Amino acid sequence: MIQKSPDCSFCGRANIEPGKFVLGPERCICDKCIEQCSLALLDFSEGADHIFQTSVLNSQRCEFCGKKSKEVWRLLIGYGKHICSECIEITNDILGDMDASNEINILRAAKLSKLNKAPIPAVVTRGGWVISTQNRLLRRVLDRIF
Repeated sequence: MIQKSPDCSFCGRANIEPGKFVLGPERCICDKCIEQCSLALLDFSEGADHIFQTSVLNSQRCEFCGKKSKEVWRLLIGYGKHICSECIEITNDILGDMDASNEINILRAAKLSKLNKAPIPAVVTRGGWVISTQNRLLRRVLDRIF
């Protein structure tokens, strides 16, 4: 039985170059989409018209790993599909490992790792008020109340 090579689940690009695709549990992503996502996440995309943009929808899930948007630092949307910042970090890491001389992917993975570990700002609702716990004073007050 001949096995069909996977296409990118995001842009549809055919797998013509070995080692340029990362297979996920149910999806596949190409190096070009990974690069576009990385640029969008690392803010190198100022003024550029990139395909992937930060998603503001809270109800969406990453189509690569299945995490909700509330569980990750950023969720990106491109070609009508969603992928999270953690998956982009991991795919950059995988591409960097496949080609030891590819320092760009290794550096991107390291930068994204730092960003992904930053605390996700929590929001607490109290009596109809929405309070961001990023504010240090409010955080201390909330610690005393709860």
